[in-house]
Amino acid sequence: MSQARTISSALFIAAILCGCAVQQPMGPLRHRGAARSDDPQTLREFQLAMQAVADLRYDEAESLFHRVAGQFDRQRDRVRAAEATFWLGYCNEKRDRSAEAATFYRRAMQRYASTPAAEQARKRLANLEGQTGPQRQR
Repeated sequence: MSQARTISSALFIAAILCGCAVQQPMGPLRHRGAARSDDPQTLREFQLAMQAVADLRYDEAESLFHRVAGQFDRQRDRVRAAEATFWLGYCNEKRDRSAEAATFYRRAMQRYASTPAAEQARKRLANLEGQTGPQRQR
């Protein structure tokens, strides 16, 4: 197991223990044949963003996820780009910015439809819309 994958897994577990888990755990999953970014700086920033989520520093995590999502997308690492986009939605959701969260969840679902992160985004969006739906009707 690579060091980056081990660190990503450890950070994800830390996020779960801090109460930051998605409905079903989403770790660093990969599709066969998916392009992978091996840029150490981008991977490090992703790890820092995950650590910020684990530490409940959502504003810092959001800034880092914005940067790495674009970098992963340019590097054609769709799975990691989808993960970063999902976490952008999650950070916004935790900061009580439901409209922004929904935008990122939809982006993950539309741009990266075949990824595990897109499925997690669909579930979070459904949950988010279920929570905010009655408020809209008032």
